[in-house]
Amino acid sequence: MIKMNSLIPIGIALLPSVLGFIGMGIPMYDPVCAFACRAVISLADIECDNAHDHDDMDMGGMSMKKRHGHETEITPECRAMSKPFLTTLAYCINSTCSSDITAWVLEKYWLDEATGGPGVEAMWNYEQSLMMVNATPATTYDSHEMMRETQLLAASDLEEQRTTLKNFSDGEAIHARYA
Repeated sequence: MIKMNSLIPIGIALLPSVLGFIGMGIPMYDPVCAFACRAVISLADIECDNAHDHDDMDMGGMSMKKRHGHETEITPECRAMSKPFLTTLAYCINSTCSSDITAWVLEKYWLDEATGGPGVEAMWNYEQSLMMVNATPATTYDSHEMMRETQLLAASDLEEQRTTLKNFSDGEAIHARYA
């Protein structure tokens, strides 16, 4: 017969996996290929239409990143309406994520993460954004230039982001396990 007080330590030991801590039932960056693509272009200088960027109504179609000689943050609303940003992200995801990642996983990622803002949905879903790409992009993303078209992302930048995300995720899993 099992005594109730002997089940308490087992229940406590299983609690992290039931609650879903990072590394114990919940992956931090899934799929990592999509998160890496997004990380490379997260600070991309893109044009924003003032109709969609309520924090900066006076800037019209100007860049949000380099006004008045200093950098400001690109808003999720701006990313949500930026064809170059969305198509670059979609092209990168399509060309770097393995074919065994299901379409619904990529669409869920897109809905939750593409714009970088909770609850801010992109003007197109992942599949629609990918359909806007007519050919292999002719230029490679340069963080010092305005993003005006769909661009390729350098393999070295993507690998650096994948490694960073994996290392951070591994560290969080260790922290959750031993904290």
